[in-house]
Parts: sequence; structure tokens; C-alpha cells
Amino acid sequence: VFDLGWSASHAAVLDATGGVLRVEASASSSELSGSLLVSALVRFCAQAFQRRHRLDPTESPKSMAKLSRACEEAMRVLSTAQQATVSVEALYEGVDLSERVTRARVEDLCGAHLRAVAPLAARALEEAGVSAADVDVVLPAGALSRMPRVQQELSALFPGAAAAPR
Repeated sequence: VFDLGWSASHAAVLDATGGVLRVEASASSSELSGSLLVSALVRFCAQAFQRRHRLDPTESPKSMAKLSRACEEAMRVLSTAQQATVSVEALYEGVDLSERVTRARVEDLCGAHLRAVAPLAARALEEAGVSAADVDVVLPAGALSRMPRVQQELSALFPGAAAAPR
């Protein structure tokens, strides 16, 4: 099970024998979290707004809170769609923001964080004393865990494992 949560990510190795699930091992990391991914998108959008309008929304906590909420929603959309629009009415000094972002752009912005997926899962495997070849099914938990880039990282680590149905 792999969960890319808001404040941390978790990987767990479960054993399913006779209809009973037993946790063999788990690993967590606060260095890979949904909040970090959203923060990267917030920075990107704030910089784009500043370039376009010569206004700095980072000067206003209220503007940044609005932008953060819009970026969270865009991240949810991008877990299943190729593109999303970050849209905030009157972001800063009455000026609206409408920024189209693609999944590829977000994956590029978050690449360093997303590369931490496989090592976290590998750490759980090591603690359980099993190899990746012993894993039959990989189960992503949570919307951000369903991002294609996260899925690719997990598929590379577990090439023989089936992806759990969504």
C-alpha cells in the first residue's frame, strides 16, 4: 500500500493469508507529501502572476491562502486529467489569476519530490525482509497516489505486480 498523504507519505507491506491482512512493515517520510507538491505549484503560479502583472501575491497571506486552495483543487484534477486551470478571482489587488497547468508541468515542478516514491517503498520492503518480486499487488491510497508519475515510480520498482483496481 502506498499513500501520498497531505503531511507525509507511507508505504506498507501487507501479507494477505486466508483472508486476513497482516502488516509486515511500514515506512513513512515527511519529505514526500501532498503539501510539498501543492507548494511547488503555488510557487509556480505566484511567479507566473508576478511576471504577467508585475504584482507580488506573496505579499498577502490572504492571496496565498486563496492560491493554495485553488492549487490543491488543480492537483486533484491532475490526478486523473492531463490539464487543469488554477483560477482565483481577485487574487491580489483585484487582479484575477487564470493559469492553465498540465500534468507534465506539475510533474516537472515536483520531480525531486516524486523521485522519493521508490526509495520509500523500497525501505518498507527492506524492513519486511521481502523483495519487490514477492509483491503481487500495489495499492495506491489517496488521490495524489494515483498521479501517473507516482504510478510509474511504483511500476518501475514492482514490474511484476498488478496495480490494484481504482
